[in-house]
Amino acid sequence: MKQSIYIHLTVPEREPMGPGSFDYRPRSIEDWLQNLPVANLGLTSRTIYESLHSCNRAELPPSMRLHYLEQLREIVRYIGAGLRKHYLGRGLPLRAKPRRIVTLAVRLLQEMALGYEVLVETAREHQSLRFSRRHFACALDRAMRYRARVLLENWLVYQAAPADTWRRLHDLFAIAEQTGLSEQRVADSLLVGAHKRSTPGQTYRQVLLLAAAAPQRMHHSDIVDAYRLLEHWAAAARLVEADHPTAG
Repeated sequence: MKQSIYIHLTVPEREPMGPGSFDYRPRSIEDWLQNLPVANLGLTSRTIYESLHSCNRAELPPSMRLHYLEQLREIVRYIGAGLRKHYLGRGLPLRAKPRRIVTLAVRLLQEMALGYEVLVETAREHQSLRFSRRHFACALDRAMRYRARVLLENWLVYQAAPADTWRRLHDLFAIAEQTGLSEQRVADSLLVGAHKRSTPGQTYRQVLLLAAAAPQRMHHSDIVDAYRLLEHWAAAARLVEADHPTAG
């Protein structure tokens, strides 16, 4: 029997918040989001990115961090769709401005993933915090989904993703397997399927299937369609060892 190896996710050191720090209480976050200048996509993008960057480096109770990240998911989806219009289908190699916009979109997704990874590490390091298995599975699933989106946005412009993206995806899935949460169902209102549920394992398999389909050789519109379609196929797919009789 193979011995489990403890996998440490690299996350930033967090500092205690001082007087006058950002108010992360859910009602305050809701009011803050309502007052963002969403018509100004550039300003809103930078504001959300800077807030995420600060939050990922601040000491917060896990429940407050989770609420904050969940509250940001819809605005991050809105920003991502808006930014994508400025680089999708443009001539390659990208000019300086659309390249900067891709970089902003990717960094925003990376910070979202990092926020959930901070939750995963906090829950593993401080089990006394009573972070429920449901919330733990949610953090794993969300982190993997945002790392998968980092790959997707880079595939759409036919460029290499940041070097650590696949390693982080593999590590997150390994943690899900070790904790018995790879098939724990997680609600997700942003999914395209009717059931609006996924699992960490399903999220992992979805991006593996797309990678196996060679997205670098597809038209950019086909890459998006394939990723959405594979949300359904990933639920039926299974991973097996390379030497398993059904492999290959």
